[in-house]
Formats: sequence, structure tokens, C-alpha cells
Amino acid sequence: MRLLTNICNEYSLYKDNLGERLNQNNLFAMIIYKNLCPDDFADLHNGKGNVFKLIIDKPSYIKDKIVNIDKSILEYRKQIKEIENENIVEIQELRAIYIQELIKQRQDAVSIKLNNREYSFDKLIDDDAFELLKSQSILNYFT
Repeated sequence: MRLLTNICNEYSLYKDNLGERLNQNNLFAMIIYKNLCPDDFADLHNGKGNVFKLIIDKPSYIKDKIVNIDKSILEYRKQIKEIENENIVEIQELRAIYIQELIKQRQDAVSIKLNNREYSFDKLIDDDAFELLKSQSILNYFT
């Protein structure tokens, strides 16, 4: 209880003396630190101790965090690319299955006519040709 009272009294004293110039949360944190770890707090004034080391090493910590975040971003981008490619492969496979079913209807056919143009079955997988195929209600096969 005495420690808590000391922290509150010291915070009030510093707050009155320093006014609103400092972030009050940071001020309160430093007062708590001063009361809980007085030796390390004294070392901070002398350019030593754990907090001093953290402050000095802050750029290094930030750099390491940025490197780790950049690695994570690259990994996520790689995963996104793999997912996008997988989606394209699946669409191509679905189109191939659809075209295979068309071939089963007329096994002697080698091509199909769409909008007065002849398409071989292997070309129907392409985006434009497949969209044209989907829009047709009647199909004309060529043997």
C-alpha cells in the first residue's frame, strides 16, 4: 500500500510541476518504473540499464520488425498468387469437362460452328470462345 501511495503522490507532484507538456500516460509509466525498479531508473540517468539499452536499440528493433513484416507480406502475396493460379486451373478444368461432354454428344465431330466461325474443341477453352459457346442455344458440329 505504501508503494501505491508513493506512486500516486509522486505522480501528482510531477504532474503539477511539469503541467500538461508530457503525455500523462508516459509520465505515469515512468513514475511506476521509478518506484518498482529504482536502481535501473538511476542507471537510466547515467546512460546504463535495461531501459537505456531498449531506447538505444529501438532502431534495431524497428528494423527487425519491418523485415519480419515484409517477409510476411511476401509470403501472403505468394499465397494469394498460388490461390489465383489455382482458381484459373480449376476454371480451365471445368471448361474442359464441359467441352468433353459436348464431344460425347457427337463423337464424330472435330469442331463446332459459333457465329459463322469454326472452332476446334481445344480452342473452346479460351475465354472468348467459351463465352460464345455458352451463349449459343443450338450448336452446329463439323465432322
